[in-house]
Amino acid sequence: MRCFFKAMREYANFHARSGRREFWLFFIGWVLFGMLSVWLDKSTGSYNFKSGIAVFESFWFFGFLLPWMAASVRRLHDTGRSGWWLAAFFPGLIYLYAVFMPDAQDVLLPWWPLAALSWAGYLTLMALPGDTGPNVYGKPERAWC
Repeated sequence: MRCFFKAMREYANFHARSGRREFWLFFIGWVLFGMLSVWLDKSTGSYNFKSGIAVFESFWFFGFLLPWMAASVRRLHDTGRSGWWLAAFFPGLIYLYAVFMPDAQDVLLPWWPLAALSWAGYLTLMALPGDTGPNVYGKPERAWC
């Protein structure tokens, strides 16, 4: 939990580095909160099928968007890559959000290979080991948050 809250505290820090442990513990929390928001929308009936608006999922998506982006950019910095590599993942992120909208599913269905490819590329980049020494983005983070 400490790594998750550290990443949330540094929600707007796009200039440092984050180790694998910090990122993955944040990512697991991000996914768990996403699953919780889907469950809350389904169990409370706060998902509007006509408009495609899900209250809790929208709060999760937009509430965690900036911290997720910052943690991902810091993780890319740890591997010596620019944060602009994150832009390659936007098709997968947009697909993730739009797949819950009922009118968009017919349009999105043919694009699932692109979304899957961008997710695979993103997860691969996040799993790469970081630089052991200092790089242009600073010194490496401690092993534990």
